[in-house]
Amino acid sequence: MIVERKRLFANFMMCCACAAVSIVQAQNFSAEELAKRYASCAAYYLMISKADPKLEKYAQFGVAAADNASRLTSPEVALELMAEETRRFLRIMDNDWANAGAVIESKAEPCKALMTISDD
Repeated sequence: MIVERKRLFANFMMCCACAAVSIVQAQNFSAEELAKRYASCAAYYLMISKADPKLEKYAQFGVAAADNASRLTSPEVALELMAEETRRFLRIMDNDWANAGAVIESKAEPCKALMTISDD
């Protein structure tokens, strides 16, 4: 039963990767550009999920975005892209969480659109 669930989950995840590639073709993004967008959103969601316990629910979106970036490139490339974005966000914030609004303002809507998250 567990092996069957793992196989079904793996098939589901492959379908998600195929859907991501379809998005690339539909919006004329290269796979590399889409991977960068997913990695940026992964860094954003993981960062804000750590900033405030009320925002912890966003970690799941960060993980999903990171998985998509990994499928479009490789896990190593996705991690490096996420690290670059995290460093960029920290520079924008001047390493001060009081300045996080600038990052949130620039990333909230694009990441929401990329991940198709509802307001619920």
